Amino acid sequence: MLTTTIHAIIKHLKERMDGRMEWDTKSRRTACQSSTTLSVDQKEMYSTILTVEYMSTEESASECDEGENTGPRTKILVVHKLPWRSAKAEEILQTLDRKMVGKRSSRSAEMCRKRCRGEPSTVHKPPPSCPAWAKIDV
Repeated sequence: MLTTTIHAIIKHLKERMDGRMEWDTKSRRTACQSSTTLSVDQKEMYSTILTVEYMSTEESASECDEGENTGPRTKILVVHKLPWRSAKAEEILQTLDRKMVGKRSSRSAEMCRKRCRGEPSTVHKPPPSCPAWAKIDV
């Protein structure tokens, strides 16, 4: 019974993490396609890394407000960057993130969780089709 519950919790957490990665991928793809400042060649290049395999993993956590150990906790997302992702790929994703943020409604922006950096991810490896410009040797 206990192992069944543990497996159900793990499955639920994995589904939430996969859902966030899918959402990030879709949002970045939309930002790329709707951009008026990116050339057709840039959009084509960017789209090669706009799949789940290139997204950082995130996990929910809580932090104390005002640096106190008691009181209400704020929900945050801890982002685990991919150590093999190149500076160029990071720059592309950050550019698309800025474009996404600019298009959010005020209500949507309020609902977004604060993000902080965690330890680099050791789970995801570069996909076999990863272009040379998008990865570094680790």
